Amino acid sequence: MRRILPLLFFLSCYPDAPHDNPYDPYNPDAWGGVRGSVFSKVKPLKGARVIAEIKEGIEKKEATTDSAGRFQLDSLPRGRILLYSVRSGYASESALVYIEPFSYQEKDFILNAIPQVIFFGAWVENLIWYDEEIKEVRVRATVVDSDLVPEDVEDALVFLPDTSLALELLYSENPYTGIYGVDITFIPPDSLLGEEVRIKVEDGEGERVELTERIDDEIPPVPSIVTPPDGEDIYFPFEFIWRKIDGYYYELVIWERGFYEKPVVDVTEIPSNETTYTITSLPSGYYEWTVFAVSSGGNRSGRVGWFRVP
Repeated sequence: MRRILPLLFFLSCYPDAPHDNPYDPYNPDAWGGVRGSVFSKVKPLKGARVIAEIKEGIEKKEATTDSAGRFQLDSLPRGRILLYSVRSGYASESALVYIEPFSYQEKDFILNAIPQVIFFGAWVENLIWYDEEIKEVRVRATVVDSDLVPEDVEDALVFLPDTSLALELLYSENPYTGIYGVDITFIPPDSLLGEEVRIKVEDGEGERVELTERIDDEIPPVPSIVTPPDGEDIYFPFEFIWRKIDGYYYELVIWERGFYEKPVVDVTEIPSNETTYTITSLPSGYYEWTVFAVSSGGNRSGRVGWFRVP
């Protein structure tokens, strides 16, 4: 019996012999595998799906990457298979891989993050800045890109009825989030009331997102400030007071002097029947503030004042 077993093994490996064993290299159905990693441009991607399409539209096998971005697919048949990787927020990638029995093919994917716009607004802002009245169309967009902002965002544009403008990166909240915007003063704001404004954000790989917003056709009147009067020292808690304007809600905005784009207080959607708001603390320094009357479509009117926190 001991002499027969080696002979049987030898015959099973002979090219013309039957090959039902999946571990026999001459078996056309012998198994192999593929393993590798999935990355973004800046880090390994956890939770990416890697799918092997064994028979087109019929049979598939799937694995999910671990915290290091690694995956492994086992028991794949010999031959060419389509392998592709997908993850929410990223463009998918695919590749053809030839599976050899008893071995693992190595395949890595680098997925490109698709820019996301999590906020987009276009409105007319009528602001009395001390002795000057500034009336302009403001466009703002908060862009998130997992491949870093601004390195990956190549184009950010706003399209008006007769022209287009670049959106400027105003500041970044973190490496993955940027606030883009433009203030339009060379076009009379009243001429854009009721018009549609479109933005396009595109990365270096051609992935893009486009959104459209309509500018409201109503501009609210300017609320009057009651307290604090300009230049007053305030102590906490402090109640900000303004005069009522029927039919509009309010937005209270406070910023360190010189940093209008980065408010330290921004209280939105204060009901129209409320004309006070209490602040409990602010660091020492000089501040400017306004209370906007806001239309249902987002157009705003306000008057700037200033105060000091000793």
